[in-house]
Amino acid sequence: MKQSTQNYLKAMVALCGPESFRRLKINEISKKLEISPAAVNDMVKKLEVEKFVTCLPYKGVTLTKKGWEIGCNMIRHHRLWESFLYTELGLSWDKVHEEAERLEHACSDEIINKIEEKLGFPKEDPHGNPIPDRNGKILYKTKYTPPI
Repeated sequence: MKQSTQNYLKAMVALCGPESFRRLKINEISKKLEISPAAVNDMVKKLEVEKFVTCLPYKGVTLTKKGWEIGCNMIRHHRLWESFLYTELGLSWDKVHEEAERLEHACSDEIINKIEEKLGFPKEDPHGNPIPDRNGKILYKTKYTPPI
């Protein structure tokens, strides 16, 4: 799967928060990814062909179960890498995000599971964001604030 597809799905899961089947507007996704609405619209069409999203013209985009699972897994990879880089390697706050962004696409679920085990099964990343479990469940705090 292309890295760009993974990034779109990850961003869409983050925007949905606890409402997994919330409709997203193209402009919301565009702002989150800092990409033009036209480019987002083109990608959404591709994601729909792959059955990662359903799109209703002028109504919005909804993640399918398949899209949610992949996006959630990418968030899991990212947040566990951030935790590992910060806790185990002592990387500074200003570097963990960009390094995790690269590493999240480069490893298997098996490696991520080993990292999670090594870290003692953390519930949150160093920024305080919830880490999805192996089944894709995210335990949000009572008041959800979308991650940056």
